[in-house]
Amino acid sequence: MKKIHVGVALLFFVLFFSTNAISQQGKTQASTNNPLQDTYSEQTKTADKGAKQKAGEVEYNLGEKYLHGKDVPKDYKKAAEWYRKAAEKGFTVAQYKLGGMYFFGEGVPQDYTGAAKWWRKAAEQGDAGAQCHLGLMYYIGQGVPKDYTKAAEWYRKAAEKGNALGHAELRTLLEKMYPGWKYLLFTDTEYIFINKNKIRRQKNLVWYWIMNVPFQESHSDKKCTKIYRVDDCDSAMCGVAGYVKYDSNGEAISKHTVKESEINMSLVVPGSISERLHEYACSHAKAEVRKKEKAAKTEPCSGTGWPVASGFVVTNNHVVEGRNHIILIRQDGVKIPATVAAHDAFNDLALLEVKDTGLLPAALPLSSKPAALGEKIVTVGYPHPDLLGVKPKLTEGVVNSTSGLGDDPRALQISVPIQTGNSGGPLVNMEGKVVGIVTSKVNAVKMFKWTGDLPQNINYGIKISYLQGLLSSVSPKKRIDTIRPFRYASVEELAKKIKGSVLIIVAK
Repeated sequence: MKKIHVGVALLFFVLFFSTNAISQQGKTQASTNNPLQDTYSEQTKTADKGAKQKAGEVEYNLGEKYLHGKDVPKDYKKAAEWYRKAAEKGFTVAQYKLGGMYFFGEGVPQDYTGAAKWWRKAAEQGDAGAQCHLGLMYYIGQGVPKDYTKAAEWYRKAAEKGNALGHAELRTLLEKMYPGWKYLLFTDTEYIFINKNKIRRQKNLVWYWIMNVPFQESHSDKKCTKIYRVDDCDSAMCGVAGYVKYDSNGEAISKHTVKESEINMSLVVPGSISERLHEYACSHAKAEVRKKEKAAKTEPCSGTGWPVASGFVVTNNHVVEGRNHIILIRQDGVKIPATVAAHDAFNDLALLEVKDTGLLPAALPLSSKPAALGEKIVTVGYPHPDLLGVKPKLTEGVVNSTSGLGDDPRALQISVPIQTGNSGGPLVNMEGKVVGIVTSKVNAVKMFKWTGDLPQNINYGIKISYLQGLLSSVSPKKRIDTIRPFRYASVEELAKKIKGSVLIIVAK
């Protein structure tokens, strides 16, 4: 995945406030009177009577008026004063915004220490944006001492709340802290890595190192356990061939090696962390074998894609990974060459770019809300185009679960039927908004081996928030027209509106 650099993260902060925020700094004219004093008095009286009014909400609302110039001249200094009153009463959003004003020097002298102070207060109350920003402060050492361990801690807290930027920054940071190790995920107590440079294949077996790093205090970031694991990629079995435990100084304190003939192999449990490791190691090993063999030809791969307003085309990473020639095909047969602009292998997402965005059909709008359990959705795609033809195929269903296999928080379980070629297609609700991206169907053979049941119509999509995180990592192309959301009365009406925006992707 393209790394989200510090400059991009800072741009995220700027966009949170207003497009004119920095240019207007210092130009705000102080008001000669206080036009909101009466309003404040009245709202305060109302707040005293209304039990549901949150402490600081009145002051926060007045700060918003001065910040945006609603009913009063825009005045950052007064906005900061009212935000401070609200923040001191524990109003989380006011603490968050006051931190931003200190960071950029809007209405108050620029003070990174002050920014960190107020973001910390909001972060400690569970605000994911403040947690992410405080993590960045520790990462770059502004307002607080540089401390990667604390940065990781706050990024993790933001990621636990589904903050896509927090998750992306956590991955970037941890891989910087542990060179050569690829961060895969975190549990309730530790981060889990895999050594991507030391995966060894021996026929159907794959040997590799994983590392478990517990959540720790600062300056003890060398404490970890490294496990040498072997997986049978054909039978989905795994075992431990040895381990080494390290103390906080990085010194090995215990180690153990198992003879190959004595390794206890067990079945990889579907949906488990073990399966995530198994799939990564086996797929990585197979990919390396393919590279070494330098196959002269690669079978074409087909999938589905669709444009977003920023001028990129969305699809699955596995559709285009390792392929140099990518063609987008519109419904009228026009072929458009494309290249990969950014990808997120972990979430199986890719953004494609074209030279002339004017050739792309209208973009599909992205939902700002997560998909709801039971919500009706459809997808349009091109399954098996060599057999079923190149006309778009629509299937419909509902959101069966707001988490994936093994309660994976990134995924949606859907009843929408999908086949090979649907990969990358949009999952669209009845307002015409994309709530997810088709990624996979459950492995029926593997599930049958494990449960004895043959699963039917169990499919998955990645949530739209992870696509939004990837989009934030790249500079927008020339914007293209977007289909306006609308509450469609029938699937037929919805299909008629969106089908022209869905493209065939052929990658070689």
